[in-house]
Amino acid sequence: MSDARDVFRLCACCPSPCRRAIPADTAPQVETVTPSALSMIALAVIDGELDFDAPVRRALSRTEAARHCRAVCTYGLDVAGTVEAFVAARTVAS
Repeated sequence: MSDARDVFRLCACCPSPCRRAIPADTAPQVETVTPSALSMIALAVIDGELDFDAPVRRALSRTEAARHCRAVCTYGLDVAGTVEAFVAARTVAS
């Protein structure tokens, strides 16, 4: 599954069992840094519901917590890496 949209759609709809892999001391502990939230934000950008502006880029840059989920993802997804590649591609295109 190489298409970023497919990765984001699958993750955004997942019940997020991977969240247990995020260490309690990872800062910040907020919903917007989970893989599913990052995926929803990216999907909103793709669908034109959010502008790819500075606040959105900042939100999508917070992939530290999502990196912890990669090893335990039920679907074997690397959401953090996919978000980072998505941001890099959008930044170059802007």
